[in-house]
Amino acid sequence: MPVELSERELFDAIAVLGERHDDGARIARHALGWLGWEGEGPLLLRRYDVQVFTWYQLPAKFLASLEDKREVARGVALTLEQLGGQAATYARALRSHETDQLLESWELSSSIGRMLSRAAGGFRARASGHRASQLAQKRNFVGAVRRAELRAIRST
Repeated sequence: MPVELSERELFDAIAVLGERHDDGARIARHALGWLGWEGEGPLLLRRYDVQVFTWYQLPAKFLASLEDKREVARGVALTLEQLGGQAATYARALRSHETDQLLESWELSSSIGRMLSRAAGGFRARASGHRASQLAQKRNFVGAVRRAELRAIRST
């Protein structure tokens, strides 16, 4: 179920982040643009959109250093947290240890990154909302990361 963020909420979040951080407003505008907002009107945001951005678009499509990608993830997370409510819960994907591992893996090898992105997508698709189920799926994702690392080491 998407969360609808009004134009007013979006502009308020941009203003607050602009007051708190030197580049906060610019980062927030870019973050919202990456998530599909065109600078006017409401934004319908789904957890899926954040996950696709986090686990595929950011690592695979951004021609930037690892540290720059981490900064983008932090900026998007800050923006979502500033928006509050359901949008704030979406920031967890951007701040997770698994996401950081995924970004590092894409830097090492795009084939490892693609494999881990697919694993993350499976994690997302299987998410049921139940805490025990989510923990089991997280363990599966971390296991996929470790297996990919082992394969990469063996292949060198």
